[in-house]
Amino acid sequence: MVCSHGRIHASALHVKRCLLELRSWIAGYSYSKVGEATGESRYLRFVSDWIDHFVQPDGSIRTYRMDEYNVDLINSGKLLFGAYERTGDERYRKAIELLREQMRTHPRNNANGFWHKQIYPYQMWLDGIYMAGPFLSEYALRFNETETFDDVVHQITLIEKHTAMRGQVCYIMPGTKANENAGVIQIRGCQNISGDAPSAGM
Repeated sequence: MVCSHGRIHASALHVKRCLLELRSWIAGYSYSKVGEATGESRYLRFVSDWIDHFVQPDGSIRTYRMDEYNVDLINSGKLLFGAYERTGDERYRKAIELLREQMRTHPRNNANGFWHKQIYPYQMWLDGIYMAGPFLSEYALRFNETETFDDVVHQITLIEKHTAMRGQVCYIMPGTKANENAGVIQIRGCQNISGDAPSAGM
């Protein structure tokens, strides 16, 4: 939702890139935590301006399309919980529910694991755990949806089972692929990039 250089640009293409840029929402989440820890309003004001660039009055999210079914777009929703708690603004709650609804209808493989994206049928990626899990866990905690904790744990244990290389401190990326007919998950012919596995997945 914000570019890593801290400025918001008007062009639709740049906005899209800002939304999807990994450093962007990690930076935004970091600003929010600094603001909460220090009590300095300038950090939270920055985050608020960032969020408001994307969350529309009706709770829709600029550039977001649920039908893409992309778990990468869920993680930045963590910022919405704090915004809703601080302001009570219902558009933030609506935006939260929009993202939650995606994960209710999100495609799953035959082992009940979330596809990483609609364009990658049946695949689970290691960093997908970080993209969806924290948002779902916080939703479950705040809105008393306790059964969702079990789902989050299932996603973690499933990806660990099929990507961990036994006897080594490394994982296989980009993930696993489920065989549509066999009902099992198979390793997706990925290379071992032990020294380069993304920290989001670890």
